[in-house]
Amino acid sequence: MSIIKGYGSGDATSGFYTKTLDDSLRFDEGPNQTTIDSSYLTRAAVTPTSAYKWTLSVWIKLSSTDSRGILASDGNEESLKFGGSGLVYRHVSGGALRISVQTNNKFRDTSNWYHVVCAVDHSNSTTNDKVILYVNGVRQTSLFVNTIASATYDSTLLTAGNTIQIGKDRSGGHLDGYMSEMHFVDGQQLTPTTFGETKQGVWIPKSVSGLTYGNNGFYLNFGNSSAIGEDSAGSNDYTAYNLNAHDIVPDTPTNNFAVLNALELSGGTLSEGNLKFTGKSGVGAGYYATRATFGMTSGKWYFEGLATDDDSMVGIGTASASLDNYLGGDAHAYGYAGHNGQKYNNNSGSSYGATFQNGDIIGVAFDADNGTLTFYKNNISQGTAFTSLTATPYFPMVGESAQSSPITTYLNFGQDSTFAYNKTSGSTNASDGNGKGDFYYAPPSGYLALCSSNLPDVTLSANEDEQPNDYFETNIYTGVGGSATLTSFNFKPDFTWIKNITDTSTNHVLVDSSRGSSKELQLPSTGAETSNGWISAFTTNGFTHSAQGSATQNVVFDAYSVGSGGSQRWYPKVPAGISIQIGSTTYNAGDNISASDTTTLIGAYGANARNVAWTSSGDISYYGWSSGNANINSGSYTDTTTSPYTFGGYRYQASQPNCRSVAGRFRSDGGMEFINYYENYNQIYDDPPLYQCSGNIDSFQGVITGTISSVEVANVNVTAGASTYDPVNKNNSKYATWNWKGDTSTPNITYTVKVVSDSGNKYRFNNFGTSAVTLDLQEGGVYTFNMDDSSNASHPFSIGESANGTVYTSGITYSLDGVSKTYSEYTSGFASATTRRLVFTVPSSAPALYYWCYYHSGMGGAINTNSTKGSSNFVGSIQSKVQSNSTAGFSIVTGTAPSGTYSFGHGLTKDGSGVAPDVFIFKSTANSENWIVYHKNKTTSVPSQSGVYLNSSLAGFTSGGNWVSEVSSTKVEILTGQVTGTGNFICYLFNEIQGYSKFGSYEGNNSSTDNAFVFTGFLPSFIAIKNIDAAEDWTIRDIEHSGYYTDRANPVTIGVQPSTSTNATGGSAFSIDLLSNGFKVRGNNADVGASNTYVYLAFASNPFKFNNAR
Repeated sequence: MSIIKGYGSGDATSGFYTKTLDDSLRFDEGPNQTTIDSSYLTRAAVTPTSAYKWTLSVWIKLSSTDSRGILASDGNEESLKFGGSGLVYRHVSGGALRISVQTNNKFRDTSNWYHVVCAVDHSNSTTNDKVILYVNGVRQTSLFVNTIASATYDSTLLTAGNTIQIGKDRSGGHLDGYMSEMHFVDGQQLTPTTFGETKQGVWIPKSVSGLTYGNNGFYLNFGNSSAIGEDSAGSNDYTAYNLNAHDIVPDTPTNNFAVLNALELSGGTLSEGNLKFTGKSGVGAGYYATRATFGMTSGKWYFEGLATDDDSMVGIGTASASLDNYLGGDAHAYGYAGHNGQKYNNNSGSSYGATFQNGDIIGVAFDADNGTLTFYKNNISQGTAFTSLTATPYFPMVGESAQSSPITTYLNFGQDSTFAYNKTSGSTNASDGNGKGDFYYAPPSGYLALCSSNLPDVTLSANEDEQPNDYFETNIYTGVGGSATLTSFNFKPDFTWIKNITDTSTNHVLVDSSRGSSKELQLPSTGAETSNGWISAFTTNGFTHSAQGSATQNVVFDAYSVGSGGSQRWYPKVPAGISIQIGSTTYNAGDNISASDTTTLIGAYGANARNVAWTSSGDISYYGWSSGNANINSGSYTDTTTSPYTFGGYRYQASQPNCRSVAGRFRSDGGMEFINYYENYNQIYDDPPLYQCSGNIDSFQGVITGTISSVEVANVNVTAGASTYDPVNKNNSKYATWNWKGDTSTPNITYTVKVVSDSGNKYRFNNFGTSAVTLDLQEGGVYTFNMDDSSNASHPFSIGESANGTVYTSGITYSLDGVSKTYSEYTSGFASATTRRLVFTVPSSAPALYYWCYYHSGMGGAINTNSTKGSSNFVGSIQSKVQSNSTAGFSIVTGTAPSGTYSFGHGLTKDGSGVAPDVFIFKSTANSENWIVYHKNKTTSVPSQSGVYLNSSLAGFTSGGNWVSEVSSTKVEILTGQVTGTGNFICYLFNEIQGYSKFGSYEGNNSSTDNAFVFTGFLPSFIAIKNIDAAEDWTIRDIEHSGYYTDRANPVTIGVQPSTSTNATGGSAFSIDLLSNGFKVRGNNADVGASNTYVYLAFASNPFKFNNAR
């Protein structure tokens, strides 16, 4: 499903776009960017309307990630180019460089369309406004180069007699891509709103009227195939070089077509607007293949391939299909080979259809709804090749079946029935059933072209204007230090995650509407929830901060050391921005806390400590038992399971509970020290003995030294000092906040009531195993109590303000056999009725209530009428409180964990049926325990141990404890092992919704520039990534702060880590591009791009159907 309302039956242009564009012009650089084969348009300039003022507006779809020419004058004196190096304007006058402006933003999205505006006024009195660059309606203010001379220079582009060139830059680099809707205005410096507008967060073209273009101005809509450079606004026509009628195609910003994906090309080359694939270049070079930019998840889809050799292959595959293999060389791709007519999958070929060779056109018809794949040769069906294809999304793929010479294949997704003029058009220039596309042969009935107009129109709401940011939203705000309300959201949040991105050593804060906004959990803390009230309320479009006075809360302290060598000890130091009180002593920012007060603050042996951040600088020991060693890694892990508490280590497994690899420990005064090790039989000595293993210890020795940078401490009394500690609203600090919308409607729930014998008669709900439970009902919710079961006949179910007391009347109606009754009629006729109903619409501020039997006492229990969200759920072994948003695939569950194994219902549904969560985050709110993440792609050989910590960098669990035994369409079952404590817990659960959320995995390749491409089907607003092969931190990236609070830009180099309190971590090695259909890893840091497996969570900004290139 998509999360956007349909604007017509498979037609994106009906209602969404105020102006639709029909054509674009395909440029191709040829064999290289300086050959005569390169394509461009040209004409001579005339006397300008203005010698120094002009505006260019053009839509561009890139075919490569290099920066290439948009516009230039001959002599290379004034030029504009666009692409992977940014948007670049240069002006040379008198042989000297006068203006050079280049954006930090890199433009490397080859799946969709950008709108570029360059507005020039060399006479502008504001120097930085002499050249203004815009992309997708946004001024580019983050500039890599910004050299602008203060003097006024004539535009050489407009100098009479000079040649204006389109599709070429100052150094001869020709555009590799498509252009559409090109306006050039001589004599005015305009803004993008002349040419486009924002709708639902998407920049779209609009009709331009009343515009004076000036002497050199023009408007190219590329609608005349016999006059490609025709000026539709005047007579300034352009002459085309190496461009032909077949280069005018229907791929436009209002109907974007699939192309082959330049961002995950393992080998070979792409050209002709990424519709031509050429494989490897020599014997033994290996097989190469590539995928298209569109994923097919539902519906019926058709595309064509033109073979140039009998070793051409076409087909489909998933995102896991290898690009270094022939199609069907693994289990994830399905191919049809020309040389033998066989179909291939899972490295196995079988008889299928006719052979094909140079000049044959192969049609590919994929029915995603029924999971069938059929191939056609020259419009003749070869029969169904594959069935039961359910692992969507599938992508069109092209490849080769030989390694003797480069194999070229042309694809047509509906853009070009001539296959770049390698075929004369089919007799009908056929379109699909929606009138879209230009095919050589008519697609089979019901099959559509792969273009955005045909992408599914699925409504998830009665509101046709809803977008993903009506369910999830990223926001950046600046703290004010006092009470304030943030009002910039599109919805009332139910789960909010906040991180200070200015100051170091400030925890993540998580609040939700199920527990109430005044209760917080913190990361990387493992501590129980606190009630500081940092967020006092959720509002209709944001939340309210409370002004903070004194507060008891978790604080991350800096550290200082005394002594040296084996006598070196570390103690806490007050971090910037706060003051604390210990006994009668006030400590301000930067103060060292004395050893005696450290004992009070941290507690003996680290009782109040949570995490220690440290790095090693000495001889690190390795030890364990005979089955293997364990590294002592730098990091922030602290083990608080057994006193004295340790850091930098972890348990091995249950059979060896005392064997650990540790770096240091807390002393009796709360200070910290590194540990010296030596071996003596099976005893690890550090005076006094620290641990003893029951198994054999491998040899070890050594001294660990290092630096401790911080320690987190719980229950610190923060007072008014330098400033009150406020992790969500500190004055002038910037914060990132990620927000999810929970239940979108008032609950409407039916409870089936029965009476059972349980130490006397008692009421039970939904056949739950416990009687007379306390009900949780949400204010505003509608709850129907069904008492049709015969066990109720002599027990009229009632609700009152006290047990067996006065009947409560507000919001309650009664009916028997479908007829509305008064309470007196209800009780008197109850026994003889067949159908019995009590419907309770919970009023605002309802009092504490009880349910009970009209005749018999002791049968019922209490009713909590909650201002917090959620209702009682009786699926599973324990009663829980659930709020669920089936539209967005999100639920929040709270409950009370008993000792031993237990299960709880999660409330997730999809298409009216229960659905298993793909991801959930579990945390005890009552105890100091780890945050644990279940991810469907994080699996182990022992399924019950498939999980990863959110508050730690570890790749998996540190001991052999189990934690889940069932993750089903109705419930989750929790085992003791990783989760040991009883008491309250919270669980945030998600299932994937097409166009809104994606939870998957990818393989890094250790490239620092061309790492993994991940298809999500939308522009991500938020991504959380975890390396599950190595001990690396989670990293969170979002669309709003790509760097240190810069405007939206690629690459996104900066992120935050749930496993640390650091404000920002990143750099070029951490780079990720957020794209219109997914994300591209551009760095090789082990957090994102080493040769490891990664899991991720992604939430959308905009679905691919209605989107701009990013």
